[in-house]
Amino acid sequence: MKKSLLIIATIFTMGAVMTGCAKESEEEANVTITPADETDDIAKSDEPMAPPSFDDVDLSKIVTLGKYKGMELEKVISATTTEAIEAQVTSDLINAPVEDEDGVVDNGDTANIDFEGKLDGVPFEGGAGQGHNLEIGSGGFIPGFEEALIGAKKGDTLDIDVTFPNDYPQSKELEGKPAVFTVTINDITKILEEPTDEWVTANTDYKTVDEYKKAIEDDITEYNNEVADREIGNTAFTKLVEESEIIEYPEDALAYGGEVYKQSAQEYADASGMTLEEFLSAQGMTTEQFEEETKKIAEDVAKQMLVMNAVVQAEGFKEGNAKYDELLAEIEEESETPKEQLYEQYGEENIKQSIRMKYVKDVIVENAKITEVEAPAEPEVELPEGHSADDGHDH
Repeated sequence: MKKSLLIIATIFTMGAVMTGCAKESEEEANVTITPADETDDIAKSDEPMAPPSFDDVDLSKIVTLGKYKGMELEKVISATTTEAIEAQVTSDLINAPVEDEDGVVDNGDTANIDFEGKLDGVPFEGGAGQGHNLEIGSGGFIPGFEEALIGAKKGDTLDIDVTFPNDYPQSKELEGKPAVFTVTINDITKILEEPTDEWVTANTDYKTVDEYKKAIEDDITEYNNEVADREIGNTAFTKLVEESEIIEYPEDALAYGGEVYKQSAQEYADASGMTLEEFLSAQGMTTEQFEEETKKIAEDVAKQMLVMNAVVQAEGFKEGNAKYDELLAEIEEESETPKEQLYEQYGEENIKQSIRMKYVKDVIVENAKITEVEAPAEPEVELPEGHSADDGHDH
């Protein structure tokens, strides 16, 4: 399983997530903040915004920390289900089709073909191809083409009479015209419904189906544990922030938090092709409401930042410590990027803050009283009448 990257360009990520529906003017926009989440994607910007440093500030005078050692936490682990294992097996089978033993094209097979189309005996532009993989029944070619290949054998060459649809989108010149395609079947493959020992040996590092499925089960279990470890760290830090008190907010901390939020909102606006004012209006939010929300979010971000750094100071954690170097090495390994490049891309201070956040979460979790619990099963979605879970389309 691929490990998540633990770097984020701005350690206190702003989920400036606004709903796509208009709101009544008196309602607040739905804006959420995610505390230092560890994600698979790294938010990049041309000029990474660096958080302020509190190395020279005695944070014990302005931050009253909650109890960060001896917390009682639940580690919620998703079960490794048969459905998850079979879903991975199905995906693997799709990605590794086998040669059709009977050598006859059937619906659902993939035929590797060479083809050339002609109008009145003359080849036309775009009507030829070599080594094309065509799934029979996929509707990838014009009506009648795929059906005409059913029953053909590997090595066969046949002429297929078809007529282009009247609304053929690729070419107005071909609409409604009859054509003849000369097709050669190079190879025929199919997707197995179930893996066999032979398929496992040919396509995996294992010899039997049982070994293969056990490996998938172990991988999913390991992944679920990694997710649970990340989530318990996030939960623990969120709890600490909630139970801590800020006596006085430094102005640079508030300014940073507000700027992060505004930058995030501007990025959403840019992605939508709007000005910030247009984007806010589309979210049912006035400029005044946005400014008020910015103040609240700024305080939330500042509190996270101050609490994190207060723990760092209380524990005497700093650059040059063995633990610091260990966490930096982890980040380099997980991102497959040397520290010099990380500093250049995301700003050295942002990398330092990422290391501190990892450290703080580790301290809390390592000193917590943890109870492992199984994640509740996801509720089955009740479908409207006339639909089924496996039809894949509306009736």
